[in-house]
Amino acid sequence: MLAIVEGQLYDRLTEDPAGRVSPAPHRARSPQLLIGENCTIILSDVVGFGARTRTDEDRRVIREALFSMTHIALQDLPDVWSWDDRGDGLLTVVPPSVPTADVIAHMHKELPAALEEHNRAHRDAARIRLRVAINVGPVASDTMGVSGEAIIVTARMVEAPRFKEAMDRAGASLGVIASTFVYDHVIRHEPGEKAYSQVRVDVKESRLPAWMKLFGDDGHSAG
Repeated sequence: MLAIVEGQLYDRLTEDPAGRVSPAPHRARSPQLLIGENCTIILSDVVGFGARTRTDEDRRVIREALFSMTHIALQDLPDVWSWDDRGDGLLTVVPPSVPTADVIAHMHKELPAALEEHNRAHRDAARIRLRVAINVGPVASDTMGVSGEAIIVTARMVEAPRFKEAMDRAGASLGVIASTFVYDHVIRHEPGEKAYSQVRVDVKESRLPAWMKLFGDDGHSAG
């Protein structure tokens, strides 16, 4: 039933004004059953989603845009990936068959441009400033969704006060924060990805270092 609903939602989001549905080679129809495999975890969170300056229609536009952006960024990956609606964000789990380096490369390439395009086309209340956390770790799935400590850590990273403050100071439209494992083993080895800086995550019981990169309104790195 969940797969059917997801398929219908994706068809609605990708339908153009003439009623045609765009190809969806990687819609989350049959997510892989996970029993603790190391997956790439992406958690996105819209800044100020509940602000009183937004209407319910603004939030609907934002949610659909976020779903669409995530699909655009990951649509060329060679395996089925699953997602979980978090209201003001989206939790995406990419199976271990897809290299984390490929996931990050797609996010870096596609997400800033998609975000810029959305913000250019919409009024202030429907524009998006986005925080994205990336981690790798064991994930288990069941009929209710996915779980695992790695997902909890990812949620802590996206809420890190210093990460939020850095985005506000820079006026960044997009901020990406990655775990130390992801930075050490993937990001720092990629050419052109030297713009990450270390940031401390102090949220609830979590005390850990992470690495962040900020993007400005023009889609280019802000630091």
